[in-house]
Amino acid sequence: MISPPGPGDLMFTRTNRPLPRGSLVLSKSKLESQLLRVNDLKIETYISERNVSWLPTYFNTCKSWHGKSKVEAAFWKTKGNNFFQQRKFALAVDAYTQSCINAPVSEGEDLTLSLGNRSAALFHLTHYQLCITDIDRALSLNFPPASLHKLLARKTMALVKLDKKTEAVKSLLVLKNFVDSPSFSLKGPKKDIFLKEVDAMELTVENLTERLSVWKNMNQMALKPKVYGGLNKALLQASQCVTMAYTTEKGRHLCATEAIPRGSTLIVEKPFAAVLLPSHYDTHCHHCFSTLPLNCIGCKRCTSVKFCNEVCRDTAWSKYHATECPYLDLLHSVGIAHLSLKIVLCTGLPFLKEFQEHQSKYRLSLEPDSLGLNQKGQYEGDYVTVFDLMTHEDTTEESDMLQYSMTAALLLVTLDHAGFFSARDAYGDSFGSSSFDLSGLVLGEKKSNQSTRDSIDLPSDMSQVGGLLLRHILQLVCNAHAITSIQAEPSAEANVSGTEQTRLATAIYPTASLMNHSCDPTIVSRFVLNILAAPLELHDGKVKTFLLDSVFLETTTTALSLKRSLVVLRIMTLLSTW
Repeated sequence: MISPPGPGDLMFTRTNRPLPRGSLVLSKSKLESQLLRVNDLKIETYISERNVSWLPTYFNTCKSWHGKSKVEAAFWKTKGNNFFQQRKFALAVDAYTQSCINAPVSEGEDLTLSLGNRSAALFHLTHYQLCITDIDRALSLNFPPASLHKLLARKTMALVKLDKKTEAVKSLLVLKNFVDSPSFSLKGPKKDIFLKEVDAMELTVENLTERLSVWKNMNQMALKPKVYGGLNKALLQASQCVTMAYTTEKGRHLCATEAIPRGSTLIVEKPFAAVLLPSHYDTHCHHCFSTLPLNCIGCKRCTSVKFCNEVCRDTAWSKYHATECPYLDLLHSVGIAHLSLKIVLCTGLPFLKEFQEHQSKYRLSLEPDSLGLNQKGQYEGDYVTVFDLMTHEDTTEESDMLQYSMTAALLLVTLDHAGFFSARDAYGDSFGSSSFDLSGLVLGEKKSNQSTRDSIDLPSDMSQVGGLLLRHILQLVCNAHAITSIQAEPSAEANVSGTEQTRLATAIYPTASLMNHSCDPTIVSRFVLNILAAPLELHDGKVKTFLLDSVFLETTTTALSLKRSLVVLRIMTLLSTW
């Protein structure tokens, strides 16, 4: 298997000499935006087949990696059956989950059978609601009629265990109708025994007393925090006790407008985009970052990521995962730049083109103190607020800008190869073609018809997206936040355990990014799933006090050998007060 290069393996050349035919040149590039002018740096670079020889092989094979496999699905289903027979139900659940993850969605019966079998193991573990969810999934996938009576009976009994009489009555009726149908295949003594079980089940349901179930999904239990003093009419993710101010020295920043009690939550914000760290793919939902339930599900195409339910899976697919799915190995190697790609995918090409061409429709003005505000004067946390975050381009060294530009170029080629600029089918595969084959040109599969020119003029949509990728990389270096969780850490001493803060993901929070850094902060951030909540840490909140956040600098090396450490904002738990 060909893997993306490690640090130091990928070499890019900066040159002013004539370049070989078939090269891509970023010279006085159109990779720019209204506020970020990359061409001012006069960066001249190129990517050619000779310099990135692994890239064609990777692009030609990546869609076959981490794919579904009937062989793997059958293996894990058999393993789950063995554990079930040994009454090792927890191990059976894990094995059936692996079978579900590997089973092709529209080929064979491995998926629906493994879902049905996992529901049985969950029933024995008394996870009745999870059991019901798996049964409904199996039923939606045309569960084989030969064993359908078991599934319907199990659902009825799970509803009984949860004291859900109304639903149990409906489920029992479905079971009885199936038993009376020609599809019910039991014969002889087995049929008689099962019918007696149905009669006993009916009596149990009749005597059942309905009560409100106390079971809740983890996502339902994680209630969204509320801000102190009500929502701000201008800063829609913040308290009305906060205002956005501007000075030439500090730029845009947040201030308290009145005395605020310590511990008051001043910002509650969902990320505009976020990337789960690969080390948590097996334990957390790829979309909402909640801890995976025992009955988690996988992507419809790959086996790399998992989701807590269909809502997260389908939302992720429609927003970004359909594009990133085959390229995750490559995206893992570019570090924080993966989040730049995610910002572009979550925004979508149609809006990006519209925004670039008609920015005045979406903002109040281009004055420094009004950046991020829409025409109503509101800071919504939408794409405009992300676009207007500081890039610090003027203080970025040319050598670093070169590396960031190469990262953006690589991501742009990846987007083109993924069909981002052309039509795609339901599985995310391109069936149309863009008017300009950038990936084919870079990989040496196509020849440039501009051999007498110094550079290649990209189509406007590619040029704009390339500039935005670079812009967001620069912004994320100093604006990205680490999503963290507090986890118990066992101690050698009896009945004693410590805690440690674990980084789950990297995200961009436009409102929280307005807080400037301080080693003596007034704000400490905490997270509920992927929602950031920022409580005040002042002894006694002072009027016009700056709201300052704490960051942690983490050295990160990408596959492009960035010489400068990327800044990752990590919220610390033990912070000194103002």
